[in-house]
Amino acid sequence: MYPQNNIYLNSGLGSFDAPLTSETLDSQIRQLNAYRERLNELQRASIPQGIKNSPVSLWNTLDEELRSMDQETLSRVTSDGKYIQSYAKIQELVQVELLNLVRGKIESSEEGKKLLSDHLSLTKELKQDIEKDTKKEMELFLQFKEYSKSHPSATYEEFLKTL
Repeated sequence: MYPQNNIYLNSGLGSFDAPLTSETLDSQIRQLNAYRERLNELQRASIPQGIKNSPVSLWNTLDEELRSMDQETLSRVTSDGKYIQSYAKIQELVQVELLNLVRGKIESSEEGKKLLSDHLSLTKELKQDIEKDTKKEMELFLQFKEYSKSHPSATYEEFLKTL
């Protein structure tokens, strides 16, 4: 009698803890191919249309352009007002995209949920304070309007002193 050598494949791809046979191997290969196809679909979907058709990445071209400059030229370019404005717009877009990528993860964490809740409370509180101040200012303005009918030459500062 010969010893039996069984090979087990279990890489989390399925619930197989069975000996390697042509059937289980074929099944695993089909499953791996399905995973590979799904991964390819997700990768194709995640690349924006403009980049798919572009032979060279604009990011890489920009980086290369900046790397090719000597220190003096780079310093003058990066201190130019138009460059600073353009760079700020790009950074704003990057920040928005990064935030969109991590929003769910932050909100699902305990610390993130607490920070977001505190920030929401602060935002609501500040909004109420501003609305209250605005309402008070409007009431004062209406009072000044009535006051100025009987005192046409009075300034707003003078009106405030009468209160």
